[in-house]
Amino acid sequence: MGEQSVLITGGNSGIGYECARALAKAGRHVVIASRNRRLSDDAVRKIAAENGADRIEAVDLDLASADSIRTLAAEIDARDLKLQSLVCNAGLQFMTGPVLSERGHELTFAVNHLGHFLLVNLLLKRLAANAPARIVIVSSGVHDPKRFTGMPKANIADLETLAATGGASREAFNGQLAYVNSKLCNLWFAYELARRLEKAGLAGQSKPIAINAFDPGLVPGSGLAREYPP
Repeated sequence: MGEQSVLITGGNSGIGYECARALAKAGRHVVIASRNRRLSDDAVRKIAAENGADRIEAVDLDLASADSIRTLAAEIDARDLKLQSLVCNAGLQFMTGPVLSERGHELTFAVNHLGHFLLVNLLLKRLAANAPARIVIVSSGVHDPKRFTGMPKANIADLETLAATGGASREAFNGQLAYVNSKLCNLWFAYELARRLEKAGLAGQSKPIAINAFDPGLVPGSGLAREYPP
């Protein structure tokens, strides 16, 4: 495909869906990547009806599975997709658990951080080849101890603990804490990636890759807090 494309994880609902709609309306070719193909196909049909079928498509991606992430990256390479932007939007949160991924990682950490970490690194060369490019990471302000958010303060002792239990013992698992910790990891990743790209000469004016992490604020309609009690 010759035109510049943007890949949005979790683009079939919530913030990701509105992002996909806006970019398609602006004339960008949008690729929605999600593990729920039925919802993704529904989103594609709705956006295509508004903006044209050639501007939107869906692909399969399970961020809890390294194999699925690698398969998508290989598919993008095989298609020689002119990927210019990557929006790391997908996220989840569990109130009970810990729920584990197929590789035994706590699922909040696996999807919100590890999956996006791998996806970005696998697609970096392609983004650099189509620079100027942009990576957007949807983080959250809940990690900030100075802000009152109703969420627990981040508590990251070591990555091994995060990967196994979300930052708590299995008996004392706290889904909100696991989410907060994963969002702080998103932010650290964005800062460190920007530093390394600059050091590698990929963040300058000649072939820039911009890195942005942002807090979208409270968005109840996203379904992220659907397991919360009333």
